[in-house]
Amino acid sequence: GRVINANAALASVTTAEACRMYGMHFTGLVKTATTKFPMDHFKHHEYKEQGDHHVLTATTCINGHPYMACGWSDSTRKHFISTHNTTLEGNPHGKRCWREINSDDFDGTEVCIHYTKRPKVVEDYFESAKVVDVHNHARQAGLSLETAWNTQRWDHRVLSTLLEIIET
Repeated sequence: GRVINANAALASVTTAEACRMYGMHFTGLVKTATTKFPMDHFKHHEYKEQGDHHVLTATTCINGHPYMACGWSDSTRKHFISTHNTTLEGNPHGKRCWREINSDDFDGTEVCIHYTKRPKVVEDYFESAKVVDVHNHARQAGLSLETAWNTQRWDHRVLSTLLEIIET
């Protein structure tokens, strides 16, 4: 089936349920729309190191499909809802960092790459998020319906996003 990767504006368990009812899969970064999402559980979970993840799975009584809630420890904690994919280890994420070097041979900075492990579901989400971010920038610079129409309802967010997509 088709897979929808949504940013935090649309990501919720309710959106994932609606996608499954229409035969689509969903992955999203959950920030504020936490109804039905076990955010309290993840807030109290202790990650041993950066790159660790913790997973809960459930099957809803609404449509009988399995859902995965995944918490991942990066520089900040990130939480995902997904109806597909896996939490097996994915490719690590490389972040550029600068290190100051003061030695007899060289004074200055050196660029290094810090790698953080991540599960496959997180890797796939962030690979698609690059495209979403570029489109959001173009969309929000135009009509800006999301700013004018302040709503917490997921269906209104989807409608405003679709109208902005058509407009761009």
